[in-house]
This record gives sequence, structure tokens and C-alpha cells, in this order.
Amino acid sequence: MLVLKKIVIIVAILVISSGAVNAQYSPLDEEKFQVTNVCAGCNLNDVIIYDDHQNGNLIKANLSGAILLGDFSGTDFSNIDGIHMSASINLAQTNFSRAVLIGADLGFANLTYSNFREANIRGVNFFGANLYGAIISPEQLLSAKTVCGAILPDGSQGQCSLTYVHNFLGGLLSERPSGFYFLVN
Repeated sequence: MLVLKKIVIIVAILVISSGAVNAQYSPLDEEKFQVTNVCAGCNLNDVIIYDDHQNGNLIKANLSGAILLGDFSGTDFSNIDGIHMSASINLAQTNFSRAVLIGADLGFANLTYSNFREANIRGVNFFGANLYGAIISPEQLLSAKTVCGAILPDGSQGQCSLTYVHNFLGGLLSERPSGFYFLVN
């Protein structure tokens, strides 16, 4: 048993030191994307990407914690790791198929006609987003943190729970005995 533990530890050290596990942001990857608009498999975690990058290619990129500012319409984000990324911009007609977007903030983003087929969107904030015509299942939308105020794929408006609105406003709502709510100063 002791020999097995030593082997596991040695293998883990070799894998990490060989670069097989690479969670570090790469400035070269960022420069490559800024110049070419293509960076499949790049590591752009925790970076701020700005300017317009329509029809870009970020297939299998690591965008965990990244902040996207600008126009990314038509960009291919398929198979990305976008855990806790933030993008409140133009993402119309983008491909998020098989992407991992757990806890991402896509509030107020234009996501019209975007593809979320087989994407993990558990805990995603779609507050006020425009999802009109998007390929996204009802089950996926139920796994999102909120669709409050969002335009849903069928054109209907996402419902807001009073609990979510209360939390969104930081507890600034107070209930009167009449059942009405008002903002507390």
C-alpha cells in the first residue's frame, strides 16, 4: 500500500512538472488572439479582453474568470472552460455548444440566436439578457441562477422571483403589512 501511494505521488509530480496541467494565463495567447482573432485551446483565464472580435475562434480556450468587453458576435466559444467568466456585451449568434459556463455572468448580454447545445450553464446569471432565438433547453434555463428580465428564446420575458430581486437589491426591499414592497433608504 505504501508503494502504491509513492507511485501516485511521483506520477502526480511528473504530470504537473511536464506542463500537462496548465492553469496559468499566457500573455502570448492573449497577444495571438488580439492580433489574429483566433486562439483555439489558448489559456486566457482571468484576463480582460476588449475591443471587437466578431467571428473569432476560441474553441477549447480557458476563459475562466475572464472579462469580455466589446463585440464578440459570431465567435466560436465551443468547448470552452468559462467558469465565472463575465461578458455583458454583444454575443449574438455565438456558439457555446458543450461549453462549461458554471457561474458565468452573462447579465444584459445580447445572446440572440446563440447556440448553448449541451453547454453546462448551471448558476449562470442571465439577468436582463436577450436570448431570443437561442438554442437552449428549458432544463438548461432552469439550472441558471436567474433569467429575471431576460428575453427568452420564444420572446417571452423571464420571471423574477421576489427572493432574487431582494438579494439583487442587497436587502433594500422591505415588506409592508399590506403585502406591498418598497425600497428602504
